[in-house]
Amino acid sequence: MKAIGFFVAFLMSQAALAYPAVGDYVKYTGEIKLASGERLPLTAEIELTAFDAAKNAYTVKSMFSLGDQAETTEEAVDAIDLLSSSAIRGLVENCVSNGGQTSEAMVPAGRFDVCVIGQSDGQAKTTYSIGDVPFAIVKSESVATDGSTSTIILQDVRFGR
Repeated sequence: MKAIGFFVAFLMSQAALAYPAVGDYVKYTGEIKLASGERLPLTAEIELTAFDAAKNAYTVKSMFSLGDQAETTEEAVDAIDLLSSSAIRGLVENCVSNGGQTSEAMVPAGRFDVCVIGQSDGQAKTTYSIGDVPFAIVKSESVATDGSTSTIILQDVRFGR
């Protein structure tokens, strides 16, 4: 259960990179390889399902599975916490000045111009490929200090209206 908690926390932290439109949807697949060598397949689906104008908040539905564990959640996220598509495009267009490298990513969801940026928190080094898609993540690869790794790849994307 600890592993799915980590995975849910990781992807939910990416909510700040979403396009704000009802119907925005992404599906990721990947794998976590534990230091023991055990491999856990993962799937994540995230969708903005509703907008409450009175609260200026979106409902985010998230479905995660890791190995034989699965979890579905719904939560309200303030619209101000979701970056616009123009902000994501700006990051990609100004990638080098933001400390990244420009590249192309071929994933099952298509071909995307991306900004590849790294992040290290003392426990893991993660490389994100950020592209012009809802929730911004096209691909993510991580290596933890204990030797465990994770890979997340965009399988499907739908843009809301």
